Amino acid sequence: MNLIPATVLSGFAGSGKSTLSRRLIAALSDKKVAVIVSDLGPGDVDAGLCESKTTDGSIRCESREHFALELRKLGRARAWDHLIVESTGISEPLPVAEMFAVDDGRGTPVSRYTKIDTMITVIDATRFLADLASPDRLVDRGIGAKPTDQRRVAEVLVAQVELADLLCLTKADLVAETELARIEALLRKLNPRARVVRAPEGDGPVAEMTATGLFDYDASRKATSPARMCELPPAPAEHGFASFGYRRFRPFHPARFEALVHGDWAGVVRSKGTYWVADRPDTAGEWSQAGSSLHHAIAGSFWAVTPEADWPVSDEQKLRIKAVWQDPYGDRRQELSFVVDGLSRETLEARLDACLLTDAEFALGPEGWRTLGGHEHGAHDHGGHAHDHGAHDHAHDHGAHDHEHAHDHGAHDHGDAGDGHDHSHDHARFQGHSPAGGRHSP
Repeated sequence: MNLIPATVLSGFAGSGKSTLSRRLIAALSDKKVAVIVSDLGPGDVDAGLCESKTTDGSIRCESREHFALELRKLGRARAWDHLIVESTGISEPLPVAEMFAVDDGRGTPVSRYTKIDTMITVIDATRFLADLASPDRLVDRGIGAKPTDQRRVAEVLVAQVELADLLCLTKADLVAETELARIEALLRKLNPRARVVRAPEGDGPVAEMTATGLFDYDASRKATSPARMCELPPAPAEHGFASFGYRRFRPFHPARFEALVHGDWAGVVRSKGTYWVADRPDTAGEWSQAGSSLHHAIAGSFWAVTPEADWPVSDEQKLRIKAVWQDPYGDRRQELSFVVDGLSRETLEARLDACLLTDAEFALGPEGWRTLGGHEHGAHDHGGHAHDHGAHDHAHDHGAHDHEHAHDHGAHDHGDAGDGHDHSHDHARFQGHSPAGGRHSP
């Protein structure tokens, strides 16, 4: 059976998704097109909206399970040539993509009927840089999925950009050329795989947006992964923006790590990856920062903790783990990626390197490292309750952690893993990103 191709549209309210959706439908006038409007967030953050607009009428659903059910319904009908999923402004593309790939055990997998052709994120060129620098939560703007939705505008925006195959800049006619060039340079650093197109006055090149075959989930994740950034040669900065990876095979000192995360992050637009702190030598931490907020939490245990025979991964994944293996500590390491604005790689690396154990501290070995936090079990609970730095920040970034680096210690409890909660911090926003030359008031 031929699979129905799907175009998934993401982007904040007011960015022009609906306009683009109408243009796509017009471009597909010779086909029968079904449109689903969805609102899916990470974890349990759903607004409970899934509305299918077809010639059969309108169907509203209450959850992602209903969304999957609707996709199956459309697939079984075999009456549609193309599917457009128009996500609401605060929806993230990853949960939508997962609906097409994951077998939830509730029926025939959606992948039997339909496949994603293109993931498109629509970006308002007059707001992008200001929103990425904003410390606002979604609820601060009255657009949270529910009162408990603590996601930040910058985090959702980054999630929408990083998983896209195509980035469509709308309102490009309202922004000066120099500012557009900066935005495009930043988008290339955040998502080097995606195509970037301009849509002045909402008139995007729709012919380039359908039947592209661009979607590749694995390629999208790898393109922005810290591992890839660590393996690439340094790339020249573009309009002040640079991207690079940071990999070290030595743990951070717990006190110096805490000072680092509470420190000055001006100039760092985006960072993510895996970190290693000495007083929890078996535990891999997850790091995710977007704009002015930073989240760090326990991700699981490093694979070195578990005998290779018990690794529940493919041979290809094992090869990738072995590629970063260094005895005697295996895959334990720092592996972070950064997108910066006007900040040199050497300056940031020096700041990070200063947090690593000194030679004398490293020579103490894991048992000695555990005492560096102030007592035998470590004074810094890196997986404990969130710190309050003016506002609590709950950031769950599905793109931030590569699960080849660590595994959930629900399967292997080694006693030093903490409770799995996250630390969150607010930092000075990165500088110099107010749109210039356009008719826009931030």
